[in-house]
Amino acid sequence: MKKSISFIIWGMLLLVILYSSEVVQATSWAELEPEEVHKRADVIVVGQYDFTSKPEGRNMVFTSYKFNVQKVYKGDVSQEIRAGIDGYDVGWADEYQKDGGDFLLFLDKNKEISYLTPVGGPNGMIQISNGGLQHYNSKSRAYYEEFLKKQSEDPIVKTSNESVPNSKNKYLYISFIVIFIGLGIFTLYQKLKKINKE
Repeated sequence: MKKSISFIIWGMLLLVILYSSEVVQATSWAELEPEEVHKRADVIVVGQYDFTSKPEGRNMVFTSYKFNVQKVYKGDVSQEIRAGIDGYDVGWADEYQKDGGDFLLFLDKNKEISYLTPVGGPNGMIQISNGGLQHYNSKSRAYYEEFLKKQSEDPIVKTSNESVPNSKNKYLYISFIVIFIGLGIFTLYQKLKKINKE
């Protein structure tokens, strides 16, 4: 009996580790054409990251923070969303915002994570300072400037009752699945043990 309980506990522990571990990835971003960034974006907003908020997904390429939305150009989002940022970009982005900078974000909905992420990492994070776009590539800067000119002067921030699922809920769901699998294995083991005794 002790061996079977030990087997079940180790099996459940292994399943929890497999399901709850996050993959650590290295970041290397290829430069995308602005048309591609625009085409791939599910949500386009202007605003600032709230780096005082609790980060989520730290061991992944993207870390998410609350993002305070000032303007919405595409998508149905609330005035506060969770948006990802490459972990290596947090330091300079925080300083940039403290100096009065905002971000025009082209965001992608990713089924594998619970928050929106910039298309192609830094490709989807366009800097706006003193009302002007900051971009090292003049062609891309011209494209994004033209994009902003085509938008209404004062876009209305849309609100949505839909929210991006919280990652805590995802792990709770996975934990329940692991527990049920563990109970199923334990029950099956007990039945096999009973059959072998007969």
